[in-house]
Amino acid sequence: MDTLSFSLCQGDSWSQTIRHMMALAKHVRRRLRELRQARGFTQARLAELASITVDAVNRIERGNRSPGLETLERLAIALGVDVVHLVDRQNPLPKASHSPAVARVVALLNEKSDGYAEAALVMLRAFNHASALTKPTDRRPKEQ
Repeated sequence: MDTLSFSLCQGDSWSQTIRHMMALAKHVRRRLRELRQARGFTQARLAELASITVDAVNRIERGNRSPGLETLERLAIALGVDVVHLVDRQNPLPKASHSPAVARVVALLNEKSDGYAEAALVMLRAFNHASALTKPTDRRPKEQ
């Protein structure tokens, strides 16, 4: 049940419901900024990964814009978390479920067709197989 429905079912007045909604919006803004900074993303980088404008990220974080569900989903994917971690005040701040590089790949693939994603998977498997065949001395040290 969403916050508005919950508030109205609880017998809250409209002013109380508005206060609940404003508190939720403030929480989303704060959580978005915390997650972005924890991943070392600039607003520009997050915007790129989420396929939205830098201005949109800036306005959401400042509280001048409320993101729609599609935007929340794009932001969550870019940050490597479920949408619930952006809106649920009870959940602790999650760690990234994957690296920033993987977040960029996921964001890119989410914009493409399933056929494109399947082709990328085939290429990744081939790359992984080829990497496993190389001698350990042929491998470059991992970048950190």
